[in-house]
Amino acid sequence: MKGNNYCLELVEKQGQLFNTVKPILSSFTFKTTNKFLLIKKEMFELLDFIVKESQDTKEAIHFDNISRIYRSLIFYAEWIDGLLNGAENSMANFRTAKSNLMLVDATIYDHIPSFKKNLEDLVGSLLGLTDINFNEFEFIVKDFSKVSFPIISHLRSENSLYINSINSDNDKEDMDNSVYIVSLELFLQGSPWVNPQIIKSQQIYTIEGFIKLNKIPEGFTSLKIVPATTSLNIFELELQEIVLSDSLEYNLTGTILFKYNHSSFESSTTIKMIPHFTNESKSILYPTIIGYDELTVKSTDCNNLLFLTSGYELIDEKISEIYNNTLLNKLNASDKNNFITLLNAICNFQGFCLQRAKYKGITTIKEDVFRDDLIQHLTANPNIGENIVKEAHIAGGRVEVMYKGLIVELKVEKSISDREKIISKYKNQPQAYASSNAKICSIACILDLTEKKIPPSLASNNIFIHEIDTHGFENVVPFHQPFQVFIFIDGNIKNPSTYSK
Repeated sequence: MKGNNYCLELVEKQGQLFNTVKPILSSFTFKTTNKFLLIKKEMFELLDFIVKESQDTKEAIHFDNISRIYRSLIFYAEWIDGLLNGAENSMANFRTAKSNLMLVDATIYDHIPSFKKNLEDLVGSLLGLTDINFNEFEFIVKDFSKVSFPIISHLRSENSLYINSINSDNDKEDMDNSVYIVSLELFLQGSPWVNPQIIKSQQIYTIEGFIKLNKIPEGFTSLKIVPATTSLNIFELELQEIVLSDSLEYNLTGTILFKYNHSSFESSTTIKMIPHFTNESKSILYPTIIGYDELTVKSTDCNNLLFLTSGYELIDEKISEIYNNTLLNKLNASDKNNFITLLNAICNFQGFCLQRAKYKGITTIKEDVFRDDLIQHLTANPNIGENIVKEAHIAGGRVEVMYKGLIVELKVEKSISDREKIISKYKNQPQAYASSNAKICSIACILDLTEKKIPPSLASNNIFIHEIDTHGFENVVPFHQPFQVFIFIDGNIKNPSTYSK
């Protein structure tokens, strides 16, 4: 139905589109073009649905814009793939991408200014691509993945005069045509809600929030916020009803409980938060919501080793992000648990080294000493203990550390500080060990002893996940895509007071 109506399936399809495409685009390179093109059919079907569903509504132009931009990305990817491989018809894809982008109009729909500018900048960057600067596509795609697209939950018919209400039986002459805005900020267990969020099933989590209104509609007495998703049967979410007063700011409290686990291969559950004003006569007024209105959640067994944690909150967020990465989907349950256990333990060492300045002022150290420091820390961890193997002989070489078949390669870097360059320098050796040990994943831990002219970054910023190329699969994606997690530990750090001028 259309005409100021809430559309549950439309919300779900938008969430599915963004959740499917964003992880691939955020790590896009020309070597992963095939991976992007593999989702073309699914992506186009989702776009076709939302465009068809929004026909003859005021939201049609928004979804038409989204569809044309996403399609242009696919056509550009096909053009560049053809360009690099000498395909004769690649220019047809280039012209199709340009034609779609020329029809995008960000000015017609009533977007918030920041999103409108992001859209216009994106389209401008894509239109500027040629066969001379095609390599810029990688950077444009990664910038695109950072854009937060709104999820539209209501469709308004073209002849609708009243933006906010779904009460079709009201007299239009009595309707207030003002725009009401609700700003929502949510916290889970005291920490800002980060998408995607991984939580334990069968455990009640406390939700707190802050609500700000631009104004209160006359005659309305309360504000309710309800979840919208097709997965209501797997979780329980309760948020208090806000009793309106003269204030424009309110605190919000509630709880969320997931009844069941998501499997490793299931997508996260997208929950759209829908606020509405009510009055004593049960009339409903839907405002515009900004802020944390969309929550992406994945629940797992409360005994999952992911929840052992590294002991550092921001590092835990990074580990959760890695856990939710699609690259881990091909790991069997045992390897996945062992990998997360090992990752937590090494990241605990990383946090410890930075917090306690373990390698302060040290400009040189043997890799053997660094290795023994890490092993001592890991074996003292009750979740690791005796399972650490030192200097195992694999593939004709000697690996630094092994845990239940998983490889950890250690390096001490004294000359290069650029993370991408270091990753490129050291990525192949641990993969050679991992491949010989029939493991998809491996870990490289690098002690950075370069001069710290400016303060070191957060430990969480020094954790990276990368796909690794292997022989014979340089230009295609293998069934088991190898990947590595790189963990950097800053040594040779200075006294904080030395940075004062």
